[in-house]
Amino acid sequence: MQKAYQASYPPGDSKEDWKIINELSQLLKRKKLYNNKDELVDSMINYLNLNKKKNIKDEVTTDFISEQIVVDPIDYYFSNVICRSSKTMLACRNEKSRLKKTGTEG
Repeated sequence: MQKAYQASYPPGDSKEDWKIINELSQLLKRKKLYNNKDELVDSMINYLNLNKKKNIKDEVTTDFISEQIVVDPIDYYFSNVICRSSKTMLACRNEKSRLKKTGTEG
């Protein structure tokens, strides 16, 4: 779980996530789960603390397979319709193809 602080308020008639969860719960189960955001956070922390001990016992071992990763080069200067029809991007692409390869270009 990662805690983040509110940067702004929801615009217009939109609602915070915990309020949406509460309204869905009220429609489905006919009861609210939380009275405020702090109750939701406390519930999540409590859940993590209860299940922390269980997760330690269930150690999972994974075998990693060594394989080569092949990445196809992307022609950035011709990556979309606008770039392909631009004279400036064509000039950039032509200039890039004339450059001598140094081995440091990625």
